[in-house]
Parts: sequence; C-alpha cells; structure tokens
Amino acid sequence: MVAYETFDEIARAPGSLIQNDIVVRDLIDGRVLHKLPTGAATEPETIGVGEVYSLVLKPDGAVAWIAGSVAEYQLHAADAQGAREIAAGPTIAPLSLALAGSTLYWTEAGKPDAATLS
Repeated sequence: MVAYETFDEIARAPGSLIQNDIVVRDLIDGRVLHKLPTGAATEPETIGVGEVYSLVLKPDGAVAWIAGSVAEYQLHAADAQGAREIAAGPTIAPLSLALAGSTLYWTEAGKPDAATLS
C-alpha cells in the first residue's frame, strides 16, 4: 500500500479550479482504495482544504492525514468506518500526527489527543 497527495489545477472559464486529493493505492494490483479531497474547502474555487502536512497509513489501506493552512488545519481519516473529519481548527499541530497500531495521536492546543483508525 502507498498513500500520497495529488494536486491538480483544472482550467475552466472564468478561472481555474484547484483540487487536492489523498490517494491510497495497492501496489500489487494497482487498485485505488481511496481517492478523497484533502478536506472541506475553506476557499472558493478549491476542492480539498490544501496541502497535506502529515500522513499515516496502515497495511490494510486505512489512512489519516492533517491538511490545511495556518488559518485552519483538518485531521481526516478513511478506514472501515468510512471517510470522516476527526478534528479541525487553527490549533492543530500540523506535523504532530502519529500512528501506533490502530491509534492515531496528534497535538491540538498544545495537548495530546487520540482516536482510533480501524
């Protein structure tokens, strides 16, 4: 399994559309398990919240990431429970995401937090 971010600028009238996605691909058969926007857009003419700062991946393809900008960061996951936002706000430390077993760890407002990635 591999997880990565894609960035596309799609030309359209009158301007362009910026799209940031997370992709999870099985390297054995090339199958795409997930292709999702990096988060809820905070600006017009965008799909996804922006750049990915942290990304963790389990061997079964479950994935979590922190994306955004200084104005707002978002923590998202896609796993057996589906795709969801776990946390959002300007006080999430964008480089703090870690995975131990099935537990996600990150820092928000200077304090540790955790959730399950199933």
